[in-house]
Amino acid sequence: MSARKVDVVVVGAGAMGSSTAWWLARRGIDVALLEQFEPGHTRGSSHGGTRIFRFAYYDPMYVRMAQDALPLWRELEDDAGEPLLDTTGAIDHGNSASIEAVAGAMSACGAPFERLGTTEGSERWPAMRRNRALSPGWWTVPGGRHGCRAAASSGGARGRRAVRGQGGVASSR
Repeated sequence: MSARKVDVVVVGAGAMGSSTAWWLARRGIDVALLEQFEPGHTRGSSHGGTRIFRFAYYDPMYVRMAQDALPLWRELEDDAGEPLLDTTGAIDHGNSASIEAVAGAMSACGAPFERLGTTEGSERWPAMRRNRALSPGWWTVPGGRHGCRAAASSGGARGRRAVRGQGGVASSR
């Protein structure tokens, strides 16, 4: 491999490194993305399809960050040419104080959710009941799961100056 000069080198092509390289490349910055393992490997903290996306947080700052992130996920999907975030909805439940704190943060940010009592939740999802009613909670439509492996292995974007994982080194040029 021959050496070449780039503006930025990002070490680690997991979710954070790939995202960083994608945004830098989109801004016209010549970036090299380095990864010690093969694209889509299972040795990192963000592999697999069991990572969640949620609006349900105690702090309105995190609710707003999730709201701002949703259209960016859709943009990333367009660039990658494949679905990456599966919005299945999410069920959250717990003690009343926790439920009220999260509901307050979501309400303050205009995040959509449906409040459920113990009976409503147990009737809607009887398999989750397990010999007792679900504690009070809510159902949020924007929640779901994302395929971090697909997002990371796509390198963030195909198309506009895409950063693609190629045997440990990816570049925008």
